[in-house]
Amino acid sequence: MVVDFLINAARSIIGELGLFAIGATVVGWVARGAISNYFDKEFSEYQSEIDKELTEYQSEIDKEIEQYRAELEKELDNYRTELEKEKLRFSELHNERAKVTAELYERFVEFEEDMRTLTDLMERPGDPPMDEQMENAAKSGNQFVNYYMKNKIYFPPYVCETIEDLQSELKSVFVEFQVYKPHVDRPGDSIDSDRWLKNWNTVTKDEVPEIKEELEGHFRDLLGVEVDQQDQQE
Repeated sequence: MVVDFLINAARSIIGELGLFAIGATVVGWVARGAISNYFDKEFSEYQSEIDKELTEYQSEIDKEIEQYRAELEKELDNYRTELEKEKLRFSELHNERAKVTAELYERFVEFEEDMRTLTDLMERPGDPPMDEQMENAAKSGNQFVNYYMKNKIYFPPYVCETIEDLQSELKSVFVEFQVYKPHVDRPGDSIDSDRWLKNWNTVTKDEVPEIKEELEGHFRDLLGVEVDQQDQQE
């Protein structure tokens, strides 16, 4: 009897525990479902707020970008306008400098030719008298120098230095003939052949040709004249 009682009591307790475990499991499932639904709803609402804020923020960014793009385009248009003006001014300056350079070089060549004639040791038929040669050289030299002084502003300082070196060399030779007169000025005068030869070499072989070549290089650079590398080496 006692054994049967204990067995029945045990069965009753086990039965109650089983029902409790099942109930607890069901309650747990229901609770987890409710919590999950709650957080899903909260997350969905939060996500909607985030999306709304992102949309508004993106709209503001787009407006600022568009405003910045418009301002940038305006600045670029102004820059393009100024650039075109600068190109036009530079083009006009380049054209004017080209004219001045060509005219100055032409006047120099005339001066150089008159100095070659003046210092030439060989007297040729038809050559003008020495006084006339002196007068021609003085005239062309003055025209060269005067034109240079009036248009000096078109050239950089290093080009002006080369021009003035060239003018100085030719002027010194002219003074030699004007003051020391290595040529025959009057019947009975003797020729200072050494001084004459020195001046001839200065004009035709030494100082003047070297400085002239340097000046021609400067002029080509200013005018944008392309020079072949092989030509430069030669």
